Amino acid sequence: MRHKRKIIGLIVTYACNLKCTYCYEINKQSGKRMTFDVATDVIQSAFRENEASCEEIEIDFMGGEPLLEFDLIKKVSEWMWNKNWPKPYVIFATTNGTLLNEEMKEWFTINKHRIILGISFDGDTTTQNINRSNSASLIDIDYFVHTWPLQPVKMTLSRETLPYLLKGVQVLHNIGFKEIHANLAYGINWKKSDLKIYKSELADLVDFYYNNPNIHPCSLLNIDITEILYRKSGAKYCGVGTGLNYFDTDGKKYPCHWFTPLVLDDEELNNALQIDFQKESYFLHEKCKQCRLSNVCSTCYGMNFKVFGCVQERSSWYCAAFIEQFLANCRLQAKLLKKIGEPFSLKEKMIIYTINKVNKSLIHKNLNYATI
Repeated sequence: MRHKRKIIGLIVTYACNLKCTYCYEINKQSGKRMTFDVATDVIQSAFRENEASCEEIEIDFMGGEPLLEFDLIKKVSEWMWNKNWPKPYVIFATTNGTLLNEEMKEWFTINKHRIILGISFDGDTTTQNINRSNSASLIDIDYFVHTWPLQPVKMTLSRETLPYLLKGVQVLHNIGFKEIHANLAYGINWKKSDLKIYKSELADLVDFYYNNPNIHPCSLLNIDITEILYRKSGAKYCGVGTGLNYFDTDGKKYPCHWFTPLVLDDEELNNALQIDFQKESYFLHEKCKQCRLSNVCSTCYGMNFKVFGCVQERSSWYCAAFIEQFLANCRLQAKLLKKIGEPFSLKEKMIIYTINKVNKSLIHKNLNYATI
């Protein structure tokens, strides 16, 4: 299978200076860290082994908190820039932002067109502090907006911060982020009562974007709903084990960040590595084959495996939450089209057809994971 971009993740350290409430990395304090030789060997092998399987390669520095290994990131990046590679590549790192000092800022600023630093920030100051170890005051959030203005901010919602979804999104837009990648935290103990809160916050978010049509909706309300009209491809939602691979500090290859010793214990890891990640049909649960939303469902196979011991099984709570998210997308797009009015483009007509089809399903059936 040929991919447009192959993602190569380098886990440069297990260590992290924060204790986020929703963190799923169980071995952060093990002290493992990657060496320069391991990193460069992995990168050279990646270009060699993926010569015909992709158009470009993305090198991701990950952790833990990768800026704990800033010297390694700098050395490896400069080594890459001084070599000729057989295809285009992108260098990326994601950070909690708390360790970014003036020396780092100077280097990243000089090289901002050659390396991208993405920030995880969970909304306003209060929600950031609730989720991420009272770290809001340690982060120069404006630096990220001004240095990489097109780079999305990653916002994670916990049970405690879910009621502030709208406020958090508004704050991030006001700061200047043009794109927000928001997601519900994986692997935590969500409650049935949280669905009511989520539905209410999504409704408020719909009104916000309806009243501010020039603002690009966050990822929660940016689904192409017409995808449910097409025959289910059976393809995996993400490129775990095929379009992406992660490499541990010792250089050993794993399917993704979730399927590494940083997240799984030895027994879980042994079972996970028995999976044929090339067999896409294996990843779709029987019940999901009856669900119209399977084409757009943003499941996480790593979370599924961590919680249920298999990649196919999905949490009924997340299924219900995704239905609410999908319906909120329908409402927003219907309201915007009504405001625009005719004549409609072909794409807009497809959106209207999709919404009518969803509404008809709701009239005749009880809403659950398999009835839309």
